[in-house]
Order: sequence, then C-alpha cells, then structure tokens
Amino acid sequence: MLESVIAYMLRSYLGEYLENVATDQLSFLLLSGCVEIENLPVKTDAIRKLRLPIGIKAGFVRKLKLKIPLSALKSQPWEVLIQGLYVIVEPSELGTINEEDENRFERANKMKRLQKMEDSWREEQKQHNSDGSWTSKLFATILENLQVSIEQVHIRYEERNSANLSYSLGMKVSKLAAHSTNENWEQNFTSNKAKSWKLVELTNLEVYTDNISHHDNTFQSPDLPQVMDALGQRQSSNIPYTGPGVCSHVNKLYTCSSLLEPVSCTAKVIRNRNPHPLQIEDGPRYQLYIELPNVKLSLSKLQYKNMIETGNAFDMYYRSRTVRKWRPDVPVSGNAALWWHFAFNVHLTRISERNRRKSWEYIKDRISDIIFYSKTYKKYLIGKFSLIRAERSQLDRIEEEFGYDEMCILRRIVMSQVEDILSAQNESGTGSAY
Repeated sequence: MLESVIAYMLRSYLGEYLENVATDQLSFLLLSGCVEIENLPVKTDAIRKLRLPIGIKAGFVRKLKLKIPLSALKSQPWEVLIQGLYVIVEPSELGTINEEDENRFERANKMKRLQKMEDSWREEQKQHNSDGSWTSKLFATILENLQVSIEQVHIRYEERNSANLSYSLGMKVSKLAAHSTNENWEQNFTSNKAKSWKLVELTNLEVYTDNISHHDNTFQSPDLPQVMDALGQRQSSNIPYTGPGVCSHVNKLYTCSSLLEPVSCTAKVIRNRNPHPLQIEDGPRYQLYIELPNVKLSLSKLQYKNMIETGNAFDMYYRSRTVRKWRPDVPVSGNAALWWHFAFNVHLTRISERNRRKSWEYIKDRISDIIFYSKTYKKYLIGKFSLIRAERSQLDRIEEEFGYDEMCILRRIVMSQVEDILSAQNESGTGSAY
C-alpha cells in the first residue's frame, strides 16, 4: 500500500518533468526508509503545456531524495530534497511547430486537467461521505506536512541571435525550503487542525545577465552542472563586478553583471482548512505575510535594451502563433500575392468568427450543447446509469469544441448540483435522487 502511494506521488509530481523516474524498485528502496535517485535529465517538453515562447534546451537534476518515517507515517513529516537543479532554456522557433501536433497536445492537456479536476472532486466526496479511506487520509496527511527543500538552482535563458554576442539571463537560488509549523512559526507536525501554517524560506535569490561569444560551444560539455557553475562563478563570490572577466572553466571572454543582488526572504502562509464555503466572519481562506529586506536592483542601458528586445520577441511570438497556419513559407520578394492573401485571411477569419458567434443559430446550438452536457455529465457523475455510445461521442465533441475555462465553469455547476443531490440522498436515506 505504501509503495503505491509513493509511486503515485513520484509519477504525478515528478514524472511529468523528469526523465527516468523509475518506480519498479521501490519495494527494495523502502526497506531503508529512503528513496534516492541521481542524475535525472529534465524533459525537454516539461514546460510545453505552459504555452511559453521558450523551450528547454538542456536540464539536469543532480540528486532527488525522499525520506520516509516508516515507524511514524502519520506523526512525522516526509521530506523531499532536490539538490542541483540546472536548466538552460532558449527561444522557441515558430518554424518548428506542427499545427496538428499542437492541436492534439492542447486537447490532451485540456482533458488531463479536466480529469484531475474530476478526480479531486470524487476524492472530496469520498472523504465527505465515508470519512475517507486509510489511503486517502494518509495521502492527505503526507501532503499537508510534506517538507520540501530545493538547493543549488541555476536556470539560464540564452538568446543567440547576434552575430558577435548572445544575450543571456540567469537566475540562481541557494535554497528554497517549505515546511509546516505551529501558530508560533515553529516547525511542527499538523494533524486535523482547523488551520495550517506554512513557512517558506528563500535564500540567496540572484538574477544576472551576461554576453557570451556566439561561437562559444560551452553547452556541448557533458558536465552541465560544472559549466553552469563556472558561468555563474562571479555571482557565487562576494567580489564586486568591475568589468569583463574570464570564466576559468570554459576559458571564454564574457561580460557579466547582476540585475538583482542576492536577496533572502521569508513567506508565512495561514490556510483555513474548513471544507465548507467560508462566511464573512470566517475570514479569508489564505493569509500571506512576506518578510523582504532591502532589495538592490541595477539596470544598465545594455541590459534594458536586451530585455526590451526579448519582450518584443515574446510578444511577436504570441501574435504570430495564432496565424502561423496561414503564413507562407516563402520570402516576400517575388511572392507578394501569397503574402497579401495571408494578411486578408488573418483579418477575415477573425471577423467571420466574431460574426458567427453573434448569430442566433450559434447561440441556439451553444445552449443545446450546454443543456445536453449538464444532464449527461450529471448522470455520469452520479453513476446510476451508464452512458451509451452516442452520449459519450456527444460529450467528447462538446469537450473538444469548448475551451478549458468554459468546461471548468460548466463542470463546477454540475458538480455543485450533484453534491446537492447526494446530500439529499443521505438525509432521506433513499436510493436514487432522480
């Protein structure tokens, strides 16, 4: 049972971002109360679902450690330690995007998020109706008291567009730790309390920029952590920056300066754990207090110019992404007609879609779909009747056509109605609420 809980946590929270997260040897590792995995590559598509104009070029986790208190599972916290997180990101190129693959990925990602929403709701209903199983209670206790520590983080963005220099923006963190406390902010184990307290500590956060020769082949080195440590060598020292320097590991001339000098801060979070909707007298669900010392920021003219250019490139990426399928793959010179058609299609498509959504036929179909989905999904959640193939097909069509935000609103309404039905069932003691 314990093995399945740990395997689920590793797959759900880490398997989505890291390669080689194997769970087939957990039985042997659990005997020592410690699961330790080393040298884990970061998946190149780990941030793809965020729809950012950047992609992971290379990534690496030096060590992942999970400490499990086998003799006191429900009275002592589990500990997760990540040592050495190194990631290099670079701009995404629109030319490498396949429209069909992107559509399949967006739909799969939307359905995955909707399924998580449904699973979470079903788990809440189990805990509410049957006071939860041993596994669900254990899992909830573990998550509530999980201690997380991430050390030696270095994330670096590289934009190699210039003929002579490439602009880089890096972030380094010595340590990020989070753990449960009591009301006096002393580390403590939380169990079945009306409120929970979390303390998050950030140590030595620093942001820097540098310019490296375009012909620098630094990142072809197999030892990614050593290379990134060398590139951030000036940041880890207390020697003030006075001008261009030489990185001893790669022996390349580069300029480097800090945007944000090393800063540490503390965040205190208070959460009201009342499972029911809160009233005004109950106060907020979350309270956040941040203790931040003086922050030293410095921005040169070159840094400002590079950041503005990067922001403009990101803005152009988002605008171009939506019209990429019409964009010609030929130069403007000699193909003016194709580019004029491209411009017309971009604007006419938006106008046609806007007019279509204003038509009575569209509104009528939309209302019919909402009514059908609400009734059918309600029947599916209650589970008293099985869906026929036509109903399942209709549900799939609606889920594909509607956006994620629309589906979330619709599902929340249906889930609220089902909760009322199940509550009426429990109070009356009858079988079916229909």
